[in-house]
Amino acid sequence: MYRAIGGIGLAATLQLVRRRLGAAFGEGPDTIYRIQVAGYPNPIHIRGGNSSDGFAFYQLIVMKDLEFLDLGSPKLIIDAGANIGMASLYLLNRFPSLRVVAVEPDPDTFRLCQMNLAPFSDRVVLVKGAVWSNCGQLVFVREKVEWNSHVRGMTNVHADPKESDPAAATETVVDSFDLPSLIAMGGGGQVDLLKMDIEGSEKEVFSVNAGAWLPSVKNIIIELHGPECEKSFEGALSVYEYEGFPYRSVTVCRNLLARTAS
Repeated sequence: MYRAIGGIGLAATLQLVRRRLGAAFGEGPDTIYRIQVAGYPNPIHIRGGNSSDGFAFYQLIVMKDLEFLDLGSPKLIIDAGANIGMASLYLLNRFPSLRVVAVEPDPDTFRLCQMNLAPFSDRVVLVKGAVWSNCGQLVFVREKVEWNSHVRGMTNVHADPKESDPAAATETVVDSFDLPSLIAMGGGGQVDLLKMDIEGSEKEVFSVNAGAWLPSVKNIIIELHGPECEKSFEGALSVYEYEGFPYRSVTVCRNLLARTAS
């Protein structure tokens, strides 16, 4: 709590405490908390209940998990798996010349992302959809535990969970976007940071035609979900030199440069 008070102030910290107490007494994610943080132009919106919003807020706004990034004066960041916009919000607030393309497939989470990034609307392209190896459509699978939600290729779509199985997932169709199209939305040119947390879809993104867009990317911070994703990612980056290291739950690759033939 003392870290939170020092980072965001007493009033904002008390809002976090109130949210935790509400969850303990059965409050659901329909309750929206508006938390005013010093240095940010508008209140930050997070859901109550057992949503992961409080964790994202704490890690990125209170703990400043991305503070270690030395990006100079970045111009373009792709936030693939933007969630409620905490990473984009922190970076937009930190770098006044930054433009962000923020991508999120979950409709409910996307609405929170829109609300949180609204103060920077002139520097943000919001994309409701999923990052994939091509542009088209995918199935978004909303799991009972929200942070396990993911996308998969098109098959039969089950719009509602079975009444007899309350833990069943809900499936809806979402648009998919490849990295070249997202880079173009941001104005093209160099991507100073590709931040990616897309719940396993990185296997597809890095295994299909990654060479078409990786030369435009300078730095990557990515959460890898299992051995197959790691293999795909490492294979795509095998022709690049970079400074790579783990940082908490993510992998960081800085200053990508294509290897020259010896």
